[in-house]
Amino acid sequence: MNARIVIVGGGLAAGRLVSELRDRGYAGGITVLADEAHLPYERPVLSKGFMLDQDPIDKALVRDAAWYAEHDVDVRTGTRVEAVDTVGRTVTAGGENFGYDELVLATGARARHLPMADESGAAVHYLRTWEDAQRLRAAMDPTRR
Repeated sequence: MNARIVIVGGGLAAGRLVSELRDRGYAGGITVLADEAHLPYERPVLSKGFMLDQDPIDKALVRDAAWYAEHDVDVRTGTRVEAVDTVGRTVTAGGENFGYDELVLATGARARHLPMADESGAAVHYLRTWEDAQRLRAAMDPTRR
């Protein structure tokens, strides 16, 4: 019986880990549970080429959907983890239970909101997620610095 790895998180660490596992010959099952609605992606790309309209947002993806399918990786986007049972070795997410032999928590961090800025009445933008980048870019006026 093949081992199964469940990765909780859908950022750069999760995407790179999956790539390394397959590149190094890991043949067991891999499931990625990502709260966001996107495949694992690199966040720095969002604040650079995408903001300057030099790169499409898809350039931020660690791998495209076809790669995950070709490498038999079960990526569940938009799937929030509800519980982890370390004794029973299961993760509950999206109403399903996922058994694991190894569990990786690669959840990253959230943007820290600054109350003084939020309460100032000024237009404050936080840049952490794919959607944040799209909102910020849409709000930018290309005629101003």
